[in-house]
Amino acid sequence: DLSCPGNINNPKGYVILVENPKLENGEVYSGKALLMVPENSINGYIQGIYPEYTIQNGDHFRVIVNCDYQASGCNALLRVDYQISNGTIFTLWQFSEAYEGKYYSANVDLSPLAGNTVRFILSVFSEGSAENDKVIWAGPRIERP
Repeated sequence: DLSCPGNINNPKGYVILVENPKLENGEVYSGKALLMVPENSINGYIQGIYPEYTIQNGDHFRVIVNCDYQASGCNALLRVDYQISNGTIFTLWQFSEAYEGKYYSANVDLSPLAGNTVRFILSVFSEGSAENDKVIWAGPRIERP
């Protein structure tokens, strides 16, 4: 278990809240983001488990993902999982991200889960060395119409 916010010198990984982060392409995201850095090892990972949330029809999970600005060598698998009660964990969305000067948006319809109370899990898995794997989740949120 790691504290949140974490210690940026922790080799076991960390997560911190970042205000107005600079995205991989140099643009500034106006808002809050999570910077997630996995354990500094081969195929290191980090996961954040969030409190239960009851999904309603029309809810969407939205986020902008990319490597941190100037984190060249970043290469990671980003994943959003969910768990209903204490049951099986299912993958909702995943994306392989490498430092190439671009950012990506996710907009996942949660309507198939309407009526369920779920825990969301945000994960970053290094694909090889974790040395430069610094991942920005800009504005992660659930939007309700």
